[in-house]
Amino acid sequence: MDTPEILATLRNEIIEPQKTQAEFLKWKLIAVSADQLISGASRNSSIRPAVSSG
Repeated sequence: MDTPEILATLRNEIIEPQKTQAEFLKWKLIAVSADQLISGASRNSSIRPAVSSG
């Protein structure tokens, strides 16, 4: 292997795990956001607004 090939291989070995970690973090944030949205929606549905007789 030439030096450029070795460097390209090492670069890919560094970048691929970083891509995987970023992808995992993205889906983790989506899951947490969805959970918060669902929790907030269920909490807000139990709160009834005051009805004025005015």
